[in-house]
Amino acid sequence: MASPQIPLTALDWSGVNKQTAFQEWKEFLESYFVINKITDADKYHYLLLSCGPKGMELFQSHNITEEDKHNPAHLWSLKTTWWRNLTNGYIGYSSSK
Repeated sequence: MASPQIPLTALDWSGVNKQTAFQEWKEFLESYFVINKITDADKYHYLLLSCGPKGMELFQSHNITEEDKHNPAHLWSLKTTWWRNLTNGYIGYSSSK
């Protein structure tokens, strides 16, 4: 029996508690990866789709290489850094490269 289609979760950029929103999004997305057997090579694309245009802009600001795209731990560290540096409703980020 095939498993039901599970919708891809989206990061809520507008919520009041952005830390909680990020943690929930990350947990849901990691479960999505497991259930749908998403390979490390494809996780970048799912991260990009689920965090929308604002997230794409932040990813692009880091000049992510093809090698980076296949390293989910590195991608999560970038996202975590952005969310740790939240100020005045905007995402601040620092490059770890």
